[in-house]
Amino acid sequence: TIEENIKIEEIEKQIEKEKTDLQNKNIIVLGGKWNSKNRGKVESYIDSKNATVEFIEANKIFRNSEKIANKDIVIFDTSYNSHSAFYKVKSIARNIIYINKSNIDEIKKSL
Repeated sequence: TIEENIKIEEIEKQIEKEKTDLQNKNIIVLGGKWNSKNRGKVESYIDSKNATVEFIEANKIFRNSEKIANKDIVIFDTSYNSHSAFYKVKSIARNIIYINKSNIDEIKKSL
């Protein structure tokens, strides 16, 4: 089942960290509620850094686990996702960044 506004302890524990270098990275955004306008803003921002971005809906995370495992950066949107998806992604991804709103400002703040 898909749940909204998941509280994840690790998000609260994260302290200010170094900015992530996006040059030539393959990025994937999981879950959330992304409309075409917000997706376009994220794609423009990521493309300007010579990186690629892909979006996967919350209900398609389990079908794409191999694709997720091969990405350089995984952005997990907790605003619309399931706990089981979180644990699955946590077990297969190397570099996970958490956001709690589906917009470009959250991504910029987290990267």
